[in-house]
Amino acid sequence: MMLTGYLAARDDLSQYVLVVPDDSRGAILSVWARRLGGIPFAISMEAESMVAARRLLALIRHMRRGKRLYLNPDGPDGPSHEPKGGVVFIARKAGAAIIPAGAYTATGYRIPRWDRYVVPFPCSRIAVVLGEPLEVSLELDADRNHPYVEQTRAMVRERLNEVELAAEELYHSKTR
Repeated sequence: MMLTGYLAARDDLSQYVLVVPDDSRGAILSVWARRLGGIPFAISMEAESMVAARRLLALIRHMRRGKRLYLNPDGPDGPSHEPKGGVVFIARKAGAAIIPAGAYTATGYRIPRWDRYVVPFPCSRIAVVLGEPLEVSLELDADRNHPYVEQTRAMVRERLNEVELAAEELYHSKTR
């Protein structure tokens, strides 16, 4: 969520749907998203259910109506740097590109979690890098086990790692 502050500074967050987990963490993140002007969207994909499917379709409809989507592609529970197949599915169904984003700050509280989540201290300097958009083919099967989905997930993983490293390099280049 470090990037939401960046987005709020440069864009109208009312155009963003921010996916948050459907749990107590998500409740806190929803307050944060609303305060910044975004639209929180709680969704749980833990169980394959009709409720989850309806929520996913509602999310895709938001995007088709012009909203931008902000989500952590490795999900709320990881593993870190492993994009879920749903990222490709959502982009494909919504006709949207995936834009990898990376952020880095050395001044923040690092929560001891699997994803090394950082809450920047107030007035921290943060480096943000946005990568080139990754187009997702609309023509191919949306089956999560389709080789194209795995190939696209691997590409998303590679691009996310690139922008994350670039953000850290940018941060350190400005402190020299």
